[in-house]
Amino acid sequence: MKKSLLIISIILALTVKYADAQKNLSRNVIIFANGDTLSSPKIIGSKALTNQDGIVYIDKQNSMQKLTACQVREYYLDNEYFHSETIKNDNICRLVTYEVGGYVSFGLSYTSNGDMNFYVKKNDDVTSLEKYRFDLKSFFSTYLVDFDQFYATYKVRLSYDFKTLAQMISAYNAYKYPEKYVFEHVKNKEKGRIGIIASAGMTTTNLKGFYEDDLKGGSFSIGLDRESRYSRCFAIHMPLTYNVSTVKSSNTSIHWSTVNFEPYISLRTIPKKKINFEIGAGIGILYSLNSYLDGSSIPGSDQDKVTLTKAGFGPNFSFIANLDRKLKAQLMFAQYQAKSASIKVGSPEDTKVKALTNNFRLLISYYF
Repeated sequence: MKKSLLIISIILALTVKYADAQKNLSRNVIIFANGDTLSSPKIIGSKALTNQDGIVYIDKQNSMQKLTACQVREYYLDNEYFHSETIKNDNICRLVTYEVGGYVSFGLSYTSNGDMNFYVKKNDDVTSLEKYRFDLKSFFSTYLVDFDQFYATYKVRLSYDFKTLAQMISAYNAYKYPEKYVFEHVKNKEKGRIGIIASAGMTTTNLKGFYEDDLKGGSFSIGLDRESRYSRCFAIHMPLTYNVSTVKSSNTSIHWSTVNFEPYISLRTIPKKKINFEIGAGIGILYSLNSYLDGSSIPGSDQDKVTLTKAGFGPNFSFIANLDRKLKAQLMFAQYQAKSASIKVGSPEDTKVKALTNNFRLLISYYF
């Protein structure tokens, strides 16, 4: 029994040691253009931050070293295998990882800010698709002599995004040589990103209850948005903004100073043109920092400021125009309900008012 346990322990120890060695190898290997190999270097940044034009690593002397894409033959990072490729007709080197192999291979590179650029490889020639992003069908009709016949059967609109291109090229390989290749289902590789938001708009507030009035005025907001894109058409946004608005009537006014968390789901058209559109809907949360009703002009009130409830909830709806890969213009409508504290007047009645506020904003977002 003891011998059996000893043997099992030795096997487990060797397995763990071998697995760790394999893990280190798969994560950290650089092969230079001259054939030299560097094992387990510390490559700075994740693959999303690795520049397609080169890499930066820490050597054994703890010094920072930079390599251009032309100085690298290939390297491993985060279990992905990057090749140095000379791009046809551009006379530049790019570090490319391939996701689909076959008669035509499909690869991508990561820019320094995490964007993806896409490539096709045939007969050892690598072509960048960046310049054809809005005319992909015409490019492939020239690049592949039987593409039009294939596309008549495939019938999926082309767009410059990872999943569409990867699946189309995999389907083409299976169509071209059905005895060699099998269609591959690939997962979306779009990443989450952070954007800066600024907006201006109009706010209206309707008061009901002890005192009734309709007020309107301008609004301003600034904040951040976290975009998580789960497919080429579906995304979840989580904007967090600081909002200021003053609404007035001939009788009174309300000052709104709030933090708004307004998550929403968006659906967009397949990105085929320079501008494509999204619609969004969600539920928002309003938290009041310093919001109050001017009570000085309310009949019978002896208060200058009547505070409003700290939290409010309500729906939001958006229409979004994607102007390019980083810049968006968005029309958002958000609605919230809030209540005031009791207004101090000489009356036994409920002297609270309900405030229904509608906010229309034009937002400009820039994503990194």
